[in-house]
Amino acid sequence: MGLGVFSFSDIFLYPSRVPWNAPDKDNFFKKKLFSLIFRYLNNIPVTRGQQGKTTMLEQLKEFKNKLHQGRVHLFFEGTRTRDGHIGECKSGVAEVIYESRPLVIPILLENIQPIMPVEIGFKFFKISRGVKGIMRIGKPIEFNGVLNKPKNGQTRKEIGAIIRKAVIELQEK
Repeated sequence: MGLGVFSFSDIFLYPSRVPWNAPDKDNFFKKKLFSLIFRYLNNIPVTRGQQGKTTMLEQLKEFKNKLHQGRVHLFFEGTRTRDGHIGECKSGVAEVIYESRPLVIPILLENIQPIMPVEIGFKFFKISRGVKGIMRIGKPIEFNGVLNKPKNGQTRKEIGAIIRKAVIELQEK
C-alpha cells in the first residue's frame, strides 16, 4: 500500500517520507534478510491473533510513537480482506486514533487479492503480474466530537464505525 504514495527514490534519499506500515510478523519477518529489509522500510512487525495483553499494549504504544515521527498505514480491519467485504475496525486501531488524534485519511484498495493473495504471504515470485489494482484516497475523516468522549469500548466502536463508513463510501464511488 505504501508504495502507491511515495517513490522508490524516497527510500534512499528521503527516508523520513516513507510511511510506517504494520505487516504481520509471521508472514514477513521469519527470514533474517527479509526482516532486515522490512525494518529498513519502516515496518513494525505485528503479532496477530491471540496474544498476550503486554504484547498488544507494546504494539499500540509503538504505533502512537511512530505517529509523532510521520505517517502510519494501518489496515483498520487488522489485515487485508479476503473476500472484498469491508469488516469492522479493530479496537487497537481505534485506540491509536483516540490516543494520538492524527489526521486520518481513508484509503480503499480494490482488486488486491488477485495481485498478492493473503494466503501466500511474502512469496515475491507468486505475486500475479498484469493485474491492476485500484487505490482510492478519500478526504480526511471528521470525527465530530467523538474523540472528546470518555475513553471506553463504546467510543472505540464509534471511531471504528466512522472509519468503516468512510471506506465504504470510497467503495461506492
